[in-house]
Amino acid sequence: MKRCFIRAVVASLAASLACTSNTGGPAGTSGGTTVSAGGTTGSSGGSSGGGILPLAGLLSAWAAAYCRAYDSCYQPASYLVSSCQASEEAQLAQFVDESAMAVDAGLLAYSPTVAQDFVQAVADAGCGFFAQRAFPYASYQYLTGLVANGGDCWDGLGCADGDCAAGDTGICPGTCTAYPLSGAPCSDGCGPSSSCTPVDAGVFACEPLVGQNGACSAGPNCQLGLQCVNGACMPPGGAGAACATESISCQSGLFCKALADGGAACTPQIGDGGACGPGAAAVPSGLGGPCQAGLACVGATFYGTGGGKPPTGGTCLPLVDVGGPCVFDGGPGTVSIVTGCRRGLLCVGGQCQTPPTSGPCASDSNYPCYGYGYFCDRSKTCVAQGQDGAACQPQNGGADCLGGLCVDGGCVTRSSRDGCQIP
Repeated sequence: MKRCFIRAVVASLAASLACTSNTGGPAGTSGGTTVSAGGTTGSSGGSSGGGILPLAGLLSAWAAAYCRAYDSCYQPASYLVSSCQASEEAQLAQFVDESAMAVDAGLLAYSPTVAQDFVQAVADAGCGFFAQRAFPYASYQYLTGLVANGGDCWDGLGCADGDCAAGDTGICPGTCTAYPLSGAPCSDGCGPSSSCTPVDAGVFACEPLVGQNGACSAGPNCQLGLQCVNGACMPPGGAGAACATESISCQSGLFCKALADGGAACTPQIGDGGACGPGAAAVPSGLGGPCQAGLACVGATFYGTGGGKPPTGGTCLPLVDVGGPCVFDGGPGTVSIVTGCRRGLLCVGGQCQTPPTSGPCASDSNYPCYGYGYFCDRSKTCVAQGQDGAACQPQNGGADCLGGLCVDGGCVTRSSRDGCQIP
């Protein structure tokens, strides 16, 4: 995730949802419309800026902004709301610490005014921050690389117009290298104006992003703000416009509804108590779901090929927190159901409950254990994640550590990965 975050922000790539941290703890922790931390004052709007954010306050401010956007988009359970700030700070502490070291070493330049603009924009974006190719990262270059191609870089940081080759895999220092040219293989990603595109069976290459009305094969092929609809990159459509059901291809307040003739059209989202689904029933309203803001298509079901049942629709209703009523079929082949519980809760005996902190993991693949501070180990048992210095198992990929990093059998959150130290 760190490499993806660096590419998206430091290199100013228009990151997709795959580059966005999802640590299971989103919440709104900032007040009003201004995100501030570490002595920050004022709020900023647009590119002109209206406040500053010292580098020392970046971690706290970023976490608050991300949590607020996630809360407004995904409607998490209250226990996730209270843990979001700590969760995000643990996940990104290493990146921010290394960025500060890179600034001190002359590898990066930091703009406190652009950083304030960035966190404010994230906080205000809601679902727009998580929508594929929707958030304008390139407008917020608060960390700028200063090292020319051919120069030394450390742990993925420092390059002005390229990538840090080998420096993020333990070979120190790395070398700044130019982004792959158009048509080159994209085994290690592409530059900010291109995407990794399938060009043949099993073959991917860096190709320029496609503008409006240009031919495309998938959403990531299109430029910022466009989606691939019927083979062409198009802006979000108004009511009645053709759309793609697997993308956010309609304007706010609309969703892409499948039609009987096999096509799809942008249709007004459904209000409280209205019938919905099954198409896109589990998608939040701000990401193109069928229900209006604050509602979900409760009761909609999705089945695997062996279930013997077709998918079913539901009813647009508000999601409920711990103790609220919920629905669950649990029949053979069930893949997913919109239970009516807020994100991070399980439906047990018709009531929304928090996942376990010990004992067997829950069957829910998204939240088999309590959303922050616990994980489901290889024996399918919920155990607590370790703090710095706690023992961990490399085969868990850092999941057994709060900070997501297991180095030499111990949990770390503020250490340069693989011993690649910034001078």
